[in-house]
Amino acid sequence: MNSLKNAAAFLFALHTTHAVEVGDEVCITGYVLDGLCITQGFFLDAQDTNSLEFPEEHTFHCLIDPPQCVESGYQVLGPKNETTGMHCLGFRFDNTTTVVELAKTVGQKGLCTSCTNEDANAPERGWLATVKGTVSALGDGSDGVTGTPILSDFEIMDGSVGCVTEDTVPPLCMARSLEDPDDGAMGSGNEDCTQQMCSVELTPGYMLQYQVNEAEGTVTMEATFDGEAFVAVGFSTNGEMIGSEAVIGIAGENGDIPQKYNLGGKSTELVTTMPAEQQTLTDASVEVVDGQTVMKFTKILIEPNEIPVDPNVESIMLWALGSDFTLGYHSGGRESFGVTLAGEGGSDGAGTTTVAPTTTTVAADGAATTTVATTGSGEETDEFPDYGTDPTAPEEDSSASKVHGALAAGIAIAFFTSML
Repeated sequence: MNSLKNAAAFLFALHTTHAVEVGDEVCITGYVLDGLCITQGFFLDAQDTNSLEFPEEHTFHCLIDPPQCVESGYQVLGPKNETTGMHCLGFRFDNTTTVVELAKTVGQKGLCTSCTNEDANAPERGWLATVKGTVSALGDGSDGVTGTPILSDFEIMDGSVGCVTEDTVPPLCMARSLEDPDDGAMGSGNEDCTQQMCSVELTPGYMLQYQVNEAEGTVTMEATFDGEAFVAVGFSTNGEMIGSEAVIGIAGENGDIPQKYNLGGKSTELVTTMPAEQQTLTDASVEVVDGQTVMKFTKILIEPNEIPVDPNVESIMLWALGSDFTLGYHSGGRESFGVTLAGEGGSDGAGTTTVAPTTTTVAADGAATTTVATTGSGEETDEFPDYGTDPTAPEEDSSASKVHGALAAGIAIAFFTSML
């Protein structure tokens, strides 16, 4: 299949397909997590552990003891994506109290403040549950916590119960599964992207152009959106936002010059600008021209203390769109795709760098540092830093989905590369 046609079909399907509708009865077996730990990207008592990668490490202590976790609401996750290693988001519960009271009876007493289960074999962490319920509201179309459907009249059982038929596929998991991992790469076909600008339409009205400058070891990019919003392009070792690096352009800010950022989490305060010495973009600009937002920049492919990019290897990238020029949630949409930046050009693998996986540790003050990753989960602590309440859960007994916080503005093309 032609990769461009496949990519276009994939993106079209993402915007037109719904796995569930209001009123549907669903059943799914997955881990139950709170909205705050999902949004922050780590557990409050194990800050080196990615919450969507290792939900089985989520302690009942962290799940139901901190008030900010309780206030953020709960949801059951979907299955793990074998490509990204992350669980997709599943379904939210419309009644937080019901979830908390049941969790108290499941978790082992003494290992969390409010747990009451005295069985020595009761779980300390990893609440795997089979959930049945009725879809009372769909998500807001985003890929975050508020993008998941809400369940009412739900029943939460032990994960060993399972569903009588196949598990319901959550919409966000369905979007990922539509991609053909063997032929899902967008890109330039047989074009040599070291000799000319190559282009791909990420979604109707949103175009990305790029060219690799081999002699300089750089890539030049131009993103054009038929609207007015912020723009971002990022790099990652796993295709996910958390722990990645991005170039973000916001017209009217920073002298209309895109800046490089560390993506320490999904909340705006964890998206932080890199130090001045790492702001090495050249020919960089972001502006609105005849109603279109255009971001241009040239970036060094391999820089100290940053994720290197091999143009001769297919990279997992991510595009996103905001709604205005306020840095925040990418409400205009976001999806991942694959691309080999050099196309049919390049040096047949010359310059390929083998990179150890990295992980980002986010401190309580929001500062993010990237280090070599280790396997498994991080060390735990009994202390819960005050990260504040993450207002992403539906109100108690509410069937309406809410969007909280500032919406993102501008084009955000976050293209995240992952060495395959």
